[in-house]
Amino acid sequence: MVSGQLSGIINQPLLCKVTIQNLSGGAYVYDPTAGSNPPYSGQYDFILLQATCSPVSDYGVAGTFSIKLYDPTYTTILPNIFQYGEVMIWIGKTAATLQKVFLGSIEHIVVEEPAQNEQYITLSGPDWGSSILKNRIINYGWYQLKKPGLNDPDPADLTTRVGTIVTNILTQGYVYPQQPALKITDQGVIVNPANILAGTDGGLSLPFFEANFEFVDDKLSELDSYVNAAHYIDADKNFIMKFLPLDQSLVPDSGVLLTDDYTDSVAQGWTSGKIGMIEPGTSYELTSEMHKGNIYGLGGNQVQIDQSQQDSGGGSDSTYNQYLAVKFTPGKQQLEQVSLYISKSTDAFNTNPTDCLVDIVYDLNGQPNGSTVSSVSISKDSFASGETNHWHTVTIGANLVIGSPFWIIVRKQGADASHCYNWYKGGSGQTVATSSDGVNWTVTTNTAGYCFETWSSTPLLKIAPNWLDKNANWKKNDYSESVIRKPFIRDYQSMNWILAQETYTLFRYKEVFRCKVFSPDTLITPGQKVRIRKQLSRYRFDANYVVSDITYNFQADEQGAVGSFTFDLTGTLYSTQPSGQTTGAS
Repeated sequence: MVSGQLSGIINQPLLCKVTIQNLSGGAYVYDPTAGSNPPYSGQYDFILLQATCSPVSDYGVAGTFSIKLYDPTYTTILPNIFQYGEVMIWIGKTAATLQKVFLGSIEHIVVEEPAQNEQYITLSGPDWGSSILKNRIINYGWYQLKKPGLNDPDPADLTTRVGTIVTNILTQGYVYPQQPALKITDQGVIVNPANILAGTDGGLSLPFFEANFEFVDDKLSELDSYVNAAHYIDADKNFIMKFLPLDQSLVPDSGVLLTDDYTDSVAQGWTSGKIGMIEPGTSYELTSEMHKGNIYGLGGNQVQIDQSQQDSGGGSDSTYNQYLAVKFTPGKQQLEQVSLYISKSTDAFNTNPTDCLVDIVYDLNGQPNGSTVSSVSISKDSFASGETNHWHTVTIGANLVIGSPFWIIVRKQGADASHCYNWYKGGSGQTVATSSDGVNWTVTTNTAGYCFETWSSTPLLKIAPNWLDKNANWKKNDYSESVIRKPFIRDYQSMNWILAQETYTLFRYKEVFRCKVFSPDTLITPGQKVRIRKQLSRYRFDANYVVSDITYNFQADEQGAVGSFTFDLTGTLYSTQPSGQTTGAS
């Protein structure tokens, strides 16, 4: 005999309410809860035969739906529905407990006619929010400001925080290539700052972030990965972007027990309405497909100083009558940028010289007469009157020979000492050169050198070894590696944060349990934790799983008003054991 609460789960009919948007802006309704004597006095513009839907999950997986219906008039539904029309689905055991679980966008309309006077219509498609986000294109770039005169990002500039970029993508017309722009919010999506990363800006600034005619959903997913978050649009059209719990113990608990033994003492004492019965035909999988031995975090190119002379206390030399040069020997191959501590003479702000011209050349017999590596210019407009920090940076982007001498040359420039550029110098032990014609040079060694910085560019690399798995016998066979590529991350603090999120799952074995269950009174949704207790089979276990995927199935009865209701549920668990089974016992 089935206990009272479990009997209700199995035998109580389920209600399913559906509305379909029509061409006039209204909706056709299937609502067993309407009227004074539901479900037999409900509103039935059509008869619902079957309905399945998989809501979008906290892990960013798009939802899908399919409903099969019967139109008694054969003329009401089909002529008045359209692709991209909206479909809403509610489920529950009573009118009071109906809960909206899905908002879909019609993608396919299939008409089946098994007999001359028999017609069925099937509508299917993705969830409404995914339909929008996966089909909109953006083209824009976000760039964090630099510290004055330096290459380092300015931490005071918060315009490239993850949450700020997300809000820009959803609400600002300038990110869309087609103008005038139709923004995401113009399509009906509700953007509330409180629903984006719990009302924060994400706490992480990116040095730059670019979308080059790419889909909105792809760029939002990329931003998710930087702060361990997921995004979706719920059934009420609210945009949600939420931090994901790092540890499974922090996942919200549904309070639901799924069991195959209703006589078990745990089931008998469980909270009423929060038990689901597991049907036969389950599957359990223990997989190492994601398990890694080492994780390499590869960020974007990290621009760092290679060689420099930063002392400016020795005065300056002017360029109005001479070329100026300083010698350096690179320790890195890639010369990304060069910074010079240089200023414009006071009178030159009224009668500007042309742009300041800079050359990078090979050393030839101890003089700056070798082949030119690069010729660049510092814009005359980048020099500000009264500036106190005279560092000016130009991009080179050239490969040098490590250990071979090179020269930085500032060309002769200006009409006189009051209308030229001044290159500051200081320190000692440097080699410099001057020339009136750029060919014949006077070289001075062990002297004050002109102020410069050469910046190299190398990818940021961080290695995270798997210290959890110490089983030496398995190590040789189970030693896979992976690279997490994050081109917009250029500092170790941010990379360490990202690796901490990734390694929680990648350093563990994954367990997957799939089953069909009769629904409890409490609706289970993706991203919740459920207790699964399987005791009547050869493979037994009792553990908390996180619902990674769920499909709601409604099958109407002969009257078409009520019917049976089940879940197809997938639960996942990341093992804290180094290897092998963690929950089961044969």
